[in-house]
Amino acid sequence: MDLFHRVVSIVRSTGPSKGDLKLKSNQTLRPFLMSFNFYTNLIDSIKSRIGDNDSLLRKFLTGSFWAIYGNVAIKGFSLIASVIIARIMGSDSFGQLSIIKTTLSVFSLFATFGLGVAVTKFVAESKQASTNDLPYIIKAANTITAFTGLILGILIVVSAPFLSNEILKNQQLTDPLRISAIYLFFNALNVYQVGVIAGLGVFRDLARINLVMGIITLPILLTATYLGGLNGTLWGLSFHLIINWYLNRVLIRKKVSEMDVRIDKSKVYPVIKRLLQFSYPLAIKEIIYSICNWAVFYLLLVKTDFAQVGVFNSAYQLAQLILFIPASMLNVFLSVLTNHSDDSIDYNSLIKKNLVLTLIITACVAFGVILFSGLIYQFYGATYQGGEYVLYILTVATLPMSLIGVLEQVFISRSQPGLVTVFQFIIQLFILTSAFVFFYFSKKAESLAYAMLIGNALAVFIMYFYLRIRAVIK
Repeated sequence: MDLFHRVVSIVRSTGPSKGDLKLKSNQTLRPFLMSFNFYTNLIDSIKSRIGDNDSLLRKFLTGSFWAIYGNVAIKGFSLIASVIIARIMGSDSFGQLSIIKTTLSVFSLFATFGLGVAVTKFVAESKQASTNDLPYIIKAANTITAFTGLILGILIVVSAPFLSNEILKNQQLTDPLRISAIYLFFNALNVYQVGVIAGLGVFRDLARINLVMGIITLPILLTATYLGGLNGTLWGLSFHLIINWYLNRVLIRKKVSEMDVRIDKSKVYPVIKRLLQFSYPLAIKEIIYSICNWAVFYLLLVKTDFAQVGVFNSAYQLAQLILFIPASMLNVFLSVLTNHSDDSIDYNSLIKKNLVLTLIITACVAFGVILFSGLIYQFYGATYQGGEYVLYILTVATLPMSLIGVLEQVFISRSQPGLVTVFQFIIQLFILTSAFVFFYFSKKAESLAYAMLIGNALAVFIMYFYLRIRAVIK
């Protein structure tokens, strides 16, 4: 029986037991907790059906399932909140929020310094080798991120007047930019924490945290937006990240305490050096991405206005919804791939299976988004006219974008982060060049969407054939 029919048969035969229905929790949380228990039973069934003959597939499916479940919870609620916020604000104010978040992404990626992926690899390798350096890796990552996050937070507070007046040409954005410094700091901490949790492979625990964060997203963000407008939204996003950071911290401390290892502070510095040596190419890659991503958004603003930025971002967020399932699998993929890098047969098999699985999942979700796009944009309101067409283009672009994520993890698992940087530069070069060409003919949001489609499509072909030539994919 092939993989598809094996999973389908399990889903059909698995349901919530009577014990699952005897929940003592609040009635509001009952559907979510029932869902969590149902999927717990489903995963146990998957493990028993697959057995020990395909342990690699079993490990990957189990981790992926929980990673997807947790991200469905937090991303789903975040998307609902975003749509409602966009309607409350209107396209102009929502465009201001979009350009602030895009500007913030430049600073954020400097602050994380590529540690999210690097920590996942280091933690997974340490766990596989059963060494005692895991607490040192976590301590080193926390030290680096706290330092860079603090420095970049101070920098954005100090530079907020210049950014708002000279770059964004809107002095009203000074205070929102300063508020976003809090968001930047805790976002950096969350990125490295998720890397640690992924490396440990405790995806079920991460799913629980994401479920809680998803449930509280709507009340926090909608209340903050209603009371404080743009500033309120940024305060709400910051508060949401603080809670997320605390829950991740509790989980990590629990796992580290189980190891009963005392940290010698003199041994932390060499680990910091190792992490930085591995992560700096990834940091350069993320910096290239964030600067170029900000540049195309800024180019859209220069060529059009805040309203068109808002229209594009409304479609871009929905496109990210398509990508969040395959993106949720990436940390799992890297963790499992790293642990099997010495077995060429398993290694090659997992790459091929994940490429096919990612393409199928992305296409299915994309079809669903297109199907309901008209209804979604009716809810957004009249100020988002043209957004549906932009969404169609970006939906197609998610296919190569999802595959690029998988191929990047292959390079990282082979300890070749420099190649990830090279290919990211090629992607952004294609997008920027295409954007200038399309804006020459049409100064609308759809021009940037076409540029993203062409840039990512060209890049994925180059990356795939490079790996074929190098006999990594056979």
